[in-house]
Amino acid sequence: MTTINYTNGSGFLLLCAIFFLSGCDLQRQERFKFEPDIAPQVTFDMTALDFIRLDPGDEFNYLDTAITLTGLEAEYSTNADMRTYLLLKDRAFTDGGEILQQISGSTSTSMDSLDDTQIERLRYVLRYHIIEAYIENGFDPLEVLYQDYFFQTLIPGDDGIISINRDDRFRLSVNRSDDLQGTKKGGRINEHNYIFTNGVAHLVTDSYRNARY
Repeated sequence: MTTINYTNGSGFLLLCAIFFLSGCDLQRQERFKFEPDIAPQVTFDMTALDFIRLDPGDEFNYLDTAITLTGLEAEYSTNADMRTYLLLKDRAFTDGGEILQQISGSTSTSMDSLDDTQIERLRYVLRYHIIEAYIENGFDPLEVLYQDYFFQTLIPGDDGIISINRDDRFRLSVNRSDDLQGTKKGGRINEHNYIFTNGVAHLVTDSYRNARY
């Protein structure tokens, strides 16, 4: 048996050569290619309001209450045109800097304790999160990557404009455009393409705005 002396340079070089030659039979690993795809569509035989009230993930308690307080049930259920709904999860109400704190000054405010002025501001918030156009997370109408597309929400005029763009991994971002007002609030959409009988919904944990409410 041959003994290799690791203390001298020639022995070390011989060992390296053995490892190199023994590895020559290994096949070269193919380069991994990432191919993004559109988030799968989930179709429901119900309206957006039905889904909120069903609340399968127990995440829309605040939105359900807010819709009742503001009297906006019809906007989520009986509209004639197909719309886009940004459905606000509970965190969009209770997290710091989100809806309850913006409206009442506290994240722990009870929805039942809101006064008439605060309920009117809440109505504004919900109407901003309903877009008049039908926007799935796909190529149409968001054909160009990283380009901001502008849409009208149920808030009339410039204050009701919302921007959406799509990146190369089919993630949607809201109100990233520099063309919006300095009071804008944006973020990234979490879950996409919930198809209802009266439109498409994307589920969000942040609230958005153009103008302050």
